[in-house]
Amino acid sequence: MKATRVAGLALSAVAVGVLTAGCSGGTPGSSEGTTIPPTRAGSTTVPYVAAKNARADVSTDGGCSRAADGSWTLRGSAINPTATRHGFTIVVDFITVPGDTVLHTSVVSLSGVASHASATWSAQWSEQSSTALTCVIRQAQFS
Repeated sequence: MKATRVAGLALSAVAVGVLTAGCSGGTPGSSEGTTIPPTRAGSTTVPYVAAKNARADVSTDGGCSRAADGSWTLRGSAINPTATRHGFTIVVDFITVPGDTVLHTSVVSLSGVASHASATWSAQWSEQSSTALTCVIRQAQFS
């Protein structure tokens, strides 16, 4: 009976170890990003890598603008402050006001921005929405 109890405890310890192994990892906000599955068709996420952070080098030309057809656009620019050519990946969220619900995420890719040069970018969401929206840059990274 005692051997059965010891074997049962050992098996339980192994099961707990296997089940919690997936919970270990970096702290929130670490450079090892996790991709969250899309919750809506067309939405996406880009893992954040702190070493590639370019948020300070990306700006907007104001807020979201709504076209006559109901689509939304956010425009801006990216400045490459380095001595080498770089690309940028910019993640823009289209968010309800009020409520702060992300309705859509757009990923903009700029390639080959020359050293100390700037490039313009725009993120669009073509779905016609009667909801008041705001747009935010969630992240920007060198690519």
